[in-house]
Amino acid sequence: MTHSAPYRFVFTALACEAKPLIRAWSLKKTSDSSAFSMYTGPAGTVVVSGIGKTAMAGAVAYALALRPVTNPVLLNLGVAGHPEYPIGHVCLADKVVDADTGRCFFPQLPFDLLCPTASLITSSKPNTAYLQDALYDMEASAFYETAVRFGSSELIHCLKIVSDNPGRSIAAISETQVESWIGTQVPMIENVLGQLQGLRRQIAVGGGNDWYDACLARWHFSVSNAGKLKNLLARWDLLTKHAEPDWDSSTLRSAADALNWLENKLAEMPFSLRETDGG
Repeated sequence: MTHSAPYRFVFTALACEAKPLIRAWSLKKTSDSSAFSMYTGPAGTVVVSGIGKTAMAGAVAYALALRPVTNPVLLNLGVAGHPEYPIGHVCLADKVVDADTGRCFFPQLPFDLLCPTASLITSSKPNTAYLQDALYDMEASAFYETAVRFGSSELIHCLKIVSDNPGRSIAAISETQVESWIGTQVPMIENVLGQLQGLRRQIAVGGGNDWYDACLARWHFSVSNAGKLKNLLARWDLLTKHAEPDWDSSTLRSAADALNWLENKLAEMPFSLRETDGG
């Protein structure tokens, strides 16, 4: 790749998970990071955290404090177990569950899905029981919980390649195999990142991101309604010259109430480019 994308960050637990992207993007190891292995180049940054939730949370916080950018694209890439999917199968997480705390996170997916989605369960120890129809790993919940402090939820995702299942023991996995599985999926990884870059451009053009994140945290929005909310807030930002919505959130009990309020208020506003373009 030749374009510069310093806002793209990919976090892996293992070096073998990172190597395919390091090669594909011609990344160089940085000298300003002693806490975690970090590789950078025009195509983005890859960070190797080490295994476990604590290590991943630390890596995300450290990397984004060291290299702060507006609206970073943040991807957790790695292998995971699944009760049914074949080895090498790639999935995007549509729900992330911390098995130890019970906390759940719902990544926003307002873009064309290029691969299947699945729930992802994170635990402190390797899980080989495969009791639920879900992916299993040891870092994703910590990645997501930390990443949302630094970026917009639509730009934060977990992409997993299946490495073990009831017919293929986790003990049989080798670093060479992991590197090969992820290397095969580099085009898919690039496609997902490309979709997120497109969303990032929309966010940069639109406004109301703080309020958008606040709405997502307060009410549950479907994928389509989350996209509708973003469009309404972007229009609000344009027509009000970046004023905050003057709603009383205590009277809005649902996502539908919030959308209706925005639609009604916007319908009452006159639209004039002369008045809103700052000229």
